[in-house]
Amino acid sequence: MLVEGDGYGVFDDLPEAASPALGHEGRAALRGMLLERQAAKTGNDRRQFDYKVGWLLPKLADLDGDVDAYIATVDPDRRTPVLNAQVAARLIAHGRAAEALDWIDA
Repeated sequence: MLVEGDGYGVFDDLPEAASPALGHEGRAALRGMLLERQAAKTGNDRRQFDYKVGWLLPKLADLDGDVDAYIATVDPDRRTPVLNAQVAARLIAHGRAAEALDWIDA
């Protein structure tokens, strides 16, 4: 996959640029492919994949307005107050204030 070889941010604008052409089904297929590739990697290969490609998953979730897909990208071991607030903001935007409070209080 081209994005995996990109160490310079060349593809950073790819999700937004390709989103209209991909549509919901294309973005879902891309998300599925990325999750499948991610699941197949372990150890250092997984860390490198997450560093180089993992940023695409939350972007795709945002493009679809899918808060649950965004939350699924959050590593429970790497939660920070800033990340919790970002999740909470998305939940509030989707009328899920009670869940947002849980994220803020975490």
